[in-house]
Amino acid sequence: MGAEAAVGIEPATLVDPQGRMVDYLRVSVTDRCNYGCSYCIPDDGVAHADRADVLTFEEIAALVRVFASLGVRRVRLTGGEPTVRRDLATLVRLLRAIPGIDEIALSTNGHRLAELAAPLRAAGVDRINVSLDSLDAERFRRITRRGDLSRVIAGIEAARDAGFPSIKLNTVALAGVNDDEFDGIAAWAWARGIVPRFIEEMPMAGGRSYDAGAHAVSAAEIRRRVAAAWPDARVIADDGEGGVASPARGGGPARYFRLERGGGTDAGEAPRRFGV
Repeated sequence: MGAEAAVGIEPATLVDPQGRMVDYLRVSVTDRCNYGCSYCIPDDGVAHADRADVLTFEEIAALVRVFASLGVRRVRLTGGEPTVRRDLATLVRLLRAIPGIDEIALSTNGHRLAELAAPLRAAGVDRINVSLDSLDAERFRRITRRGDLSRVIAGIEAARDAGFPSIKLNTVALAGVNDDEFDGIAAWAWARGIVPRFIEEMPMAGGRSYDAGAHAVSAAEIRRRVAAAWPDARVIADDGEGGVASPARGGGPARYFRLERGGGTDAGEAPRRFGV
């Protein structure tokens, strides 16, 4: 590094084939989960990695340190379900101490968030995404196979109390399963200052539980359904003020929109943003 600086060579950075610098890294801390979502886990389950093959916190931190030296500035912790990994806050503190890491995010099903939100926020997590596929307790349990909606909602409230700067909901959009709830989930999220995101079903577990097109809902249809619940408003692309990217945007590919009445957003009213 010192020799490179001496001859004026810039430190190496990660650049994709389109010339974009890669500054975002997703880290799976476990392949295990305490839920068994129907769109994720096949009926016969999945094979898990041997515990000896799972990276230690120190190994994860060492790898992130290397990526930080290559220009990575944002890290997202995922799984499986990352909160089933014991002492997760310890890993967050290790990552927060790495020079160059500006943001740490977490994706979770929310089942353990009521007890972990405050410690994770104190350790240094900035953004949090919580999976919420239904606001109907029985439907939620069917989709997740063993999920407890009341625990997830308690976890979301704990995250709000802990003061996370950004909280988003991730709803997997499933035709014939939860597509009648898009507007209700959006309204529930907006009432709590949360940004809902409706995401497509993906071929998880090698595609063994994936039937292409069986539950597909297009982004246009999601926007239409949300807009239909507020006929006095229109859906517009949310590019932020003066062309600046939406403050809702994170490291993922979602596009963001907002509902806006003809006269615009009232003073003091939070923008009704959502992602698809």
